[in-house]
Amino acid sequence: MEKILKQLRRKLFGLDEQEAAFLRAIADTNEQISNLQKSLDDLYHNYSRTLVEITGKQHPDTKISCVINDVPLQVPLGILRAYGHCLQMCPKSSLTYYVEDHCVSWLSQQLKAGDIFLDVGAAYGVISLPIASVVGNTGKVYAFEPARQTRNSLQALITNNHLDNITVVPKAIADQIGTAEFIEYSTDNPFSWAADTSTLAQDVNPNLENYSTYSVEITTIDEFVQEQNIKPQAIKIDIEGFELYSLHGASHTLKTLKPFLCIDIHEDVKTKQSALLGVQPLLESWGYECHMDEHTLFASPKG
Repeated sequence: MEKILKQLRRKLFGLDEQEAAFLRAIADTNEQISNLQKSLDDLYHNYSRTLVEITGKQHPDTKISCVINDVPLQVPLGILRAYGHCLQMCPKSSLTYYVEDHCVSWLSQQLKAGDIFLDVGAAYGVISLPIASVVGNTGKVYAFEPARQTRNSLQALITNNHLDNITVVPKAIADQIGTAEFIEYSTDNPFSWAADTSTLAQDVNPNLENYSTYSVEITTIDEFVQEQNIKPQAIKIDIEGFELYSLHGASHTLKTLKPFLCIDIHEDVKTKQSALLGVQPLLESWGYECHMDEHTLFASPKG
């Protein structure tokens, strides 16, 4: 009789009591997990906001211990304010930042101790610093940064943390050698990341108020590689829409030495379209395989 009743309930209602209770328990568990995730998200946002507010009240030259892309450092608060959106919760450190860490991860797989790395558009060194650990004392990092204030901060960061295998190069990279007008945005802007968008472009960003302009020296990757007599194994390029033109000035290096390339893709300064439209076909014609990850193009030599 019990079997008959179960069959009748299943036919009428689709489930027996045990099955229905089991599904209700699953639903309750899923709701609890969802609520827990929301609580953790709220906790993280409150944590980040509180730390940003606390650090914002301190003098920008105040140095504190933190971790950037897994590298322990002493860093002035003025630099950290530019990366408030990259702050992560970590039980081992009160201040842990992951900035463009997908680039760091990929480059670390391509490089080894003793290698040479060019960081074109180094900014505050969030790529140069961890890669300096990868290539070690027998390797070398050349960090190109034409923006004066940013470059001075980067040099101080390197000196204070005794990173002797990083050399800062105070030049912009393009497709020709010479000088050009440069726009440097201050960290004292509505957006904390403003200093990272300093550029050779002639049009001032209307959303950013505080900036200075001055002349900077320009070189090409080919010229620099020849001058230094080096063979870079990898190059990172993040120069706000000048990606394609930096490659034009690196044709000999890329065709003969075949370094790995990590390129941040922006709107092309001339075409006002994605720089990817010019960059990827050019690299593929030079024997590279390309793939995108987020806003970054990774290019590896075929074979």
